[in-house]
Amino acid sequence: MLQKKPNRAVERTKGWIFGALMSLLDEKPYSKISISDIIEKAGVARTSFYRNYASKDDVFMQYLDTLFSGVIRKMKESCRQTPVETLTIPFSVLIEHYKIIEKLLQNDLEYLLLSFADNYEVILLNIYQDTLPQEENLIFQYSIKYQAGGIIRLITHWLKNNMPLSPEQMGSIVADFVNPFKAQNRSITDLLVQIKN
Repeated sequence: MLQKKPNRAVERTKGWIFGALMSLLDEKPYSKISISDIIEKAGVARTSFYRNYASKDDVFMQYLDTLFSGVIRKMKESCRQTPVETLTIPFSVLIEHYKIIEKLLQNDLEYLLLSFADNYEVILLNIYQDTLPQEENLIFQYSIKYQAGGIIRLITHWLKNNMPLSPEQMGSIVADFVNPFKAQNRSITDLLVQIKN
């Protein structure tokens, strides 16, 4: 979620591990790749792997976290743009990272995207839960879950179908979908850019 100051040796090791996993995905399905395969390909010790990751899923989860943190940062920087321009950013970034995301989807790892969305839902809910009365808090929770689930499913469908619409068109679609939530101050996109790094 929130990024710590990078340690160059740790980042280098993570890069080797991530690169090894990507390379192995060109050779065989994710389900057939073991931690031993990854560390052998990366040329790192098992302890180095487990010092940085809890599992091979965690390799992708940390990648998604870094990717999504960058998206939020870019969205914050674009706060003077129109909502459509701001909501175009995630789709533009995903195009830049499509080859990696494609491997994730080709290996039926869509659950990692959903799990990742769950992590950000928890952050948002924790930030706002104490500021709302109980009934409003429940409505807020449902609103966040509804939007997050819908946006992740929309992104996944767009990616799986070779991105038939431009990032700008997708930004416009999402802006239309979240517009009713903006009026209630419950737009997930507006709330995400309020997360402090």
